[in-house]
Formats: sequence, C-alpha cells, structure tokens
Amino acid sequence: MTDFTSDINKYTDSLPWVDLIDVFKSEKYFDIVQAIPEETLHFAANPDNRDFMIKSALKSLQKSNPEETNEDQAKLLADLMSVMARMFLQDRKTTKR
Repeated sequence: MTDFTSDINKYTDSLPWVDLIDVFKSEKYFDIVQAIPEETLHFAANPDNRDFMIKSALKSLQKSNPEETNEDQAKLLADLMSVMARMFLQDRKTTKR
C-alpha cells in the first residue's frame, strides 16, 4: 500500500460518514445535492476518471491557495469527491422524498 493510500484510508476511515450523510439529507442541503446531475455523480464515482478529477482538483486548489497546494492534496480531494459521489448515488437509490 502506498503512503498516499494509507493516508487516505486513515482520513476517510475517521470521517463521520453517517453524520455527513445526515447533513446532506437535511433540508438545507437536500435540494443542493439533488440538483447535482446524476451523470456528474457517475463521472465522479468512476475510478477511470480519477486522473481527470485530480487535475481538476489541483486546478481548483491552486486558485484558492496556490502557495500550499500540492498533488497529494488534489488526490485526496478527488478521492473524497468520488466517495461522496458514490454515497449520493447510493442514497438516491434508497431515499425518495
């Protein structure tokens, strides 16, 4: 296992996923999450698109904090976006409002 994989596993394992899902299901965020096109979520959830997601994340991070941005942060962000996309897709299958 690479250091990066180990780092992301530590980070994602420590996230309160149930709480995060509850937040995104709340009235405040539900409409925002539901407005994300399903095609966008499928794209983000697809591991074949990881390189594109990393490049996109790096570009975005460089705009917001160019001095402290690095590729590892972009990888982490891209992987977290992928995890969240999969969770939102799964939630859409099981939750109807």
